[in-house]
Amino acid sequence: MDYLNKKHPTIKFELELPDVDGYLPILDLKIKIENNGTVSRKLYTKPANKGLLLHYKSHLPTAMKRATVRNEYNRAAINSTKQHQQAAKEAIDNKLLGNGYPKTWLNKYSKAEQYNHSSRQKKRSKQKSTVLHQGQLSSGSRSFPMN
Repeated sequence: MDYLNKKHPTIKFELELPDVDGYLPILDLKIKIENNGTVSRKLYTKPANKGLLLHYKSHLPTAMKRATVRNEYNRAAINSTKQHQQAAKEAIDNKLLGNGYPKTWLNKYSKAEQYNHSSRQKKRSKQKSTVLHQGQLSSGSRSFPMN
């Protein structure tokens, strides 16, 4: 690390180690490689985050507010494995409530995003298994020779 930090006076590198639970924060998620080789993910919010979003009472189109809610729940669903999704949903609920969103919106859009996310996962899984079963690449894929 010292070698890299001496290369340029304004660029400083840091080594980040996993926390007590074994999770390493990367962007807005924490990842952990379990003993069996699977990857566990959970939603991560930096300590400096103030929890500010587009406020519900702001004078912007309702479509933008709906998109904000959907995107937050979608991000939580994507960045969390099943065992951590409830905690992620609760964190998003609190963030949205703190920005004035009504509970009816939270209930409506969190369920919709859970359904949409699970449907997308099933579709991707089905596509992968079809490709593996047929032993060929899908039409949208390209193969590059390995040298």
